[in-house]
Amino acid sequence: MGVDKDLLKKCANSLMFAMEDEEYDVLQAKFKVILEHIQLMNKIDGLAEKSPLTFPFTLKDITLREDKIVDCLLPSELLSNTNEVVNNEVKVPKVVS
Repeated sequence: MGVDKDLLKKCANSLMFAMEDEEYDVLQAKFKVILEHIQLMNKIDGLAEKSPLTFPFTLKDITLREDKIVDCLLPSELLSNTNEVVNNEVKVPKVVS
């Protein structure tokens, strides 16, 4: 069982990114190592009887608070503290160049 270059190209295409042929070779080699590690882990005795660790802590007495209905501010009250409002939203300066 292995991952061939055609499968990697198909996956890359479905994820909408392109790679050079040399990058596919490197990725294919990395997948080979990962699959070898998985094969080694599958040889561990009793592994099939164990359940995966999804959360390391036992949670006890989980209670959620009751929702409380409170009065909300009107949009005009919320926007009264800003200088620039566009379409009932606060206009902020561009942060990405």
